[in-house]
Amino acid sequence: MIWQGPVFAIFMHVFAYIYNAILFYMLERKKVVHSRIYMYNMIISELFMNLSQNILVEYPYFVTQDPKFYSFPLVKCVEMFSQLGYQSKFFLAILMAVNRLWVVLIPIGSEVFSSYRLKIYMMIGWIALFCRQLIILIPDDCYFKMDLVQFQVMSVCEDVEKHKLRMRIVSPLKLK
Repeated sequence: MIWQGPVFAIFMHVFAYIYNAILFYMLERKKVVHSRIYMYNMIISELFMNLSQNILVEYPYFVTQDPKFYSFPLVKCVEMFSQLGYQSKFFLAILMAVNRLWVVLIPIGSEVFSSYRLKIYMMIGWIALFCRQLIILIPDDCYFKMDLVQFQVMSVCEDVEKHKLRMRIVSPLKLK
């Protein structure tokens, strides 16, 4: 029953799009929520993830998997935004945890996590994550392949010795 994987993935992505649209609508109606900036960033992160997963995961189910497809510059950009969306969730979670800890430790009169400063923190975080993802675009003989059996993205380089540092940064593979 190989068809169950793509059907489930498509169903989950449609559900995520609907959920994010409802969340965005609710945020637009209620302007006074202090955590709006977090929610907007989570929506952006989720959209990056969903759109890139539509291309990287669902598309290969319906066409033959060709390694050349994964070496296209457009697909590399899509993978970059997929990783950006995934890693931004961790950044947002850490920032929210620090925010809550700060509020508990210094409850009154602290402007460290004002709405304006949160926007600055978010911008710095997104820029830092984006710069970290640029390493995906650098080598031309490396590409990313979605393993549909184990459901994981693999970084594949033709010349492993040439890209040893890059492979350590991007891939969980242990190189000797």
